Amino acid sequence: MRTLWWSVLRALVVSCLSWTSVCFAQAAAGLEAPPEVPPSSATVEAEAVEPAVVESAVPSDLATAQWGALPDDAAATEGQAGDAPDAEASSEQETATEKFKLRGRVMAGFQWRDRRPENGQAGGSGTSYGFTLRQARLRGEVRPNKRLRVVISADFADSLDPTDFDPPPYLRNAYLHFAIEKRWLELRVGRFKRAYSRIELRSVSQLAFVGRGLSNDLIVERGQWGDRAVGAMLRGRVEDLGLRWWLSATNPEWRVNNEPDGLDLLARVQWDAIDWLSVGAGGGSKWTDSGTGARVNVLAGGVDARLRVADLEVMTELLAGQQARVAGEPLSVGVVATANYRLRLSKNVRLQPTLFGEWTDADIEFSGDDAVRAVLGLNVLWKKSFRVMPQVELIRPLGNVTVRNQWPASERISVIFSGQM
Repeated sequence: MRTLWWSVLRALVVSCLSWTSVCFAQAAAGLEAPPEVPPSSATVEAEAVEPAVVESAVPSDLATAQWGALPDDAAATEGQAGDAPDAEASSEQETATEKFKLRGRVMAGFQWRDRRPENGQAGGSGTSYGFTLRQARLRGEVRPNKRLRVVISADFADSLDPTDFDPPPYLRNAYLHFAIEKRWLELRVGRFKRAYSRIELRSVSQLAFVGRGLSNDLIVERGQWGDRAVGAMLRGRVEDLGLRWWLSATNPEWRVNNEPDGLDLLARVQWDAIDWLSVGAGGGSKWTDSGTGARVNVLAGGVDARLRVADLEVMTELLAGQQARVAGEPLSVGVVATANYRLRLSKNVRLQPTLFGEWTDADIEFSGDDAVRAVLGLNVLWKKSFRVMPQVELIRPLGNVTVRNQWPASERISVIFSGQM
């Protein structure tokens, strides 16, 4: 099996390097030659992510209309905090009479994984493989009028692994969205995704890789800095300056009515004045119970950027957040960089080589508890509804591995199929 693994890895590396050279050559040419479709100054709002926002329609992204994001995503339900175009704005232009929309997505495939913990690291060792259902998502939206939207979404894949679902099970989004002053000031109340991390806010259907990584899992998900929560959020934009902003107050963790033990305040600002460059910063404070009965006040912050030239897209992100439910409230840090290129093969088919790299440290005051992760993929995209995503993932702990390090050495080969309506 190890021989098979290295053969597949070598083949993917050679293929991706070949495609990458072609991609960068075409991207460089794109700097001199005008794009196929002139950029539009009109903005579209991203329904691919919770904190919906508006972004210039960049031709290289082909707008969500062709390769679009499903507006029902864990990270995609309302606006990609400034990244992927969103169906929200376009829906207003398409028809004002469309009162109800139902959308769905299924992501499933096959994966092989080899995991090797050492020196007391948690989890079992060995090789595992099999088919997996990552998502079975449905999203409904009702628009009684132009100002009000009611959104509910659920993921039925939770039923296959009740020990590993995102709490609470099944429910993803449930909120009211009211445009107080369209685009300038809008209110959202209910359960939604908070604006903090650019990658977390980007729809799964717009991500070129499977999974958002170790940093996202540690800081955004487990640390609850930006995942879904129940509360209220204001958002808006200053068009003349190319600025967007989000401000939310929510319950900490995922609790709704039974234990609202504290308050999370999160804010994000994003500058999108240039079509090819977007930069953002976010952060906040969390007042909550540490899990032992003691009240704690912890902080988080981050900066990110997205560069898009022709069909080449590069994203980078720095996240830092204290862990409220870990003794001593340690500060966790993560640095992420991604790159992908969309190469047109035919009218409806594109090839998308993608690279993902990150470094994550669970506690910056200690050594031996950090790791790196790399993903190499070569995706095939068909229209806006179907993707095939063969990818190779490697995780390596750094330094002298101790029981504190939660990321054992591992490799994963996966082929995921994604279809949406």
